[in-house]
Amino acid sequence: MFDYLLTASLLSMFSLTSCYFLKTAPARTRFYVLVVGLLSWLIPWQQLSPPPFLIDLELYTIEVSSISDSGSTPPNSIKQTTLQTESNWLSGYTINQVFSNLFVFLTVVGGGLFLARVWSYKRLLSRIEKGAYISEEHQYLHSFCTVKFTELSTPAITTGPLQHTIWLDFKMKGRPELESVIEHELTHIKHKDTYWLWLICATESVFFWNPFCLLLANLARQQIELSCDESCMEKLSGKYRYDLASLLLSEHQYRYEHASLGHSVLAVSHSKNFNIQRVKTLNKEKKMKLSHLMIITAALSCSALAANQIVSEKQVTQGASKQKSEKSARYQQQLRELLAGAKGAKSNDETQLKAAVSHILNWHSNRGSLNGFEELDIKVKSFTLLDQTYHKLGQYEAILTAYNNWFPEGSTQPPFLKNRLASAYMHLGQYQKAAEQLESLSEKMQSRFQIGSATDLARAYIEMADYDKALAVLNSDVVTSAENQAYQDILRYYAYEKLNNQTKVNELKERLPADYAKTPAILPRLPRPGSLLLAKL
Repeated sequence: MFDYLLTASLLSMFSLTSCYFLKTAPARTRFYVLVVGLLSWLIPWQQLSPPPFLIDLELYTIEVSSISDSGSTPPNSIKQTTLQTESNWLSGYTINQVFSNLFVFLTVVGGGLFLARVWSYKRLLSRIEKGAYISEEHQYLHSFCTVKFTELSTPAITTGPLQHTIWLDFKMKGRPELESVIEHELTHIKHKDTYWLWLICATESVFFWNPFCLLLANLARQQIELSCDESCMEKLSGKYRYDLASLLLSEHQYRYEHASLGHSVLAVSHSKNFNIQRVKTLNKEKKMKLSHLMIITAALSCSALAANQIVSEKQVTQGASKQKSEKSARYQQQLRELLAGAKGAKSNDETQLKAAVSHILNWHSNRGSLNGFEELDIKVKSFTLLDQTYHKLGQYEAILTAYNNWFPEGSTQPPFLKNRLASAYMHLGQYQKAAEQLESLSEKMQSRFQIGSATDLARAYIEMADYDKALAVLNSDVVTSAENQAYQDILRYYAYEKLNNQTKVNELKERLPADYAKTPAILPRLPRPGSLLLAKL
């Protein structure tokens, strides 16, 4: 919760500061900068997880110092590193929870306030509809919007967004400023300001307790008016300036911003000071300059850094002291519950393995969601335990089903789990699908594609009898950087023999274990992935 408040507050301050330095920029530019700050409060920063591509996890690291003397035995050690990102923002959990509950309560109240404003807005429309009549002299606009005369406390308003209507006060009929007023309201429609005002009103209502939101909303409304004035000034030139001054600063000045809750949807700031500012502003030329672009770029960069900080702070790698990162009480409790009934996963007995699978599935179905990265962390760890247990049972289809249930489309799907899917497909003999998973992983990870994943891809190509592709992977920089090349040499030896490259076969035979330096060449058994949680059982 504190992360959310801090991040949104920083983004709001960046928006306000940028707007101050953009005084000479077009009002529409300042408006968008302010809206960014306002909408930052709608993003649940505390719930964001690090992007999956930032998770550096070697799922398979093959150690071939352990190649067995038996030709049917694969490398006996398949390491699995853990998520190198930990959550460090859940200390003071109780206080955090209190603030979270308070935030939810205030949000609900704010939602109620917005509904009240919508109800008041509808009453306002019903009131001004009484006695209103369509302006015949503006019939040419009716394909774009409807223009009506009614009794108002302001020269004109525009309503929407479903059906745009310009409402003119009776007193405006026949006035010389009418053309400027119409042009002003038409510009609001062209700029889609009715949509923006609804969005501003909704955000301002939900965050009625937030001074940043109230200030940003008020300034954004002002920029909407100033932007409209600038557009009208370009079209009507001096006439618009004089008409605006006549309406805003004369004895006929209208005020309506505090008339009712409904006006909060439509109203802009019409204080005396702001109206004077509007007139003065029209005397100044506003153009986008390089300095404005530099200010906006700097603000966006700072905002991106601030937003990224909330995510990156959740990633704490083990330091030189190798101290264990603290997790929340709920995380630790869920982990204990998972491990308590999954001890059979360590066994090779089918009955115990099935009991472990049943417990893991039941635990997953009944546990509550955690916050932020902890949720992804425990899902990945528990899934790898389930995957490893299914591998022992030989239930590879169940692995694919579990993955689709635990990581459905639209949810965060850590790319490295494609290794797990590829392993299941290979055990099922579906080597093409295994290769597709690993090719997709390679495309996502680029230079971060790991040795174990590349080796598995080569194995899939070999099983598909595509030996050239297999050797291209095995001889790539990714694979040749491995310290121990025994397993990779076995795969190379097999591929070269199938291609009848006797020179390479003889070269490799000298450094292979005796059980594999044979003709015809043989392949090790497909490796079975492990799980870090096995050590905790």
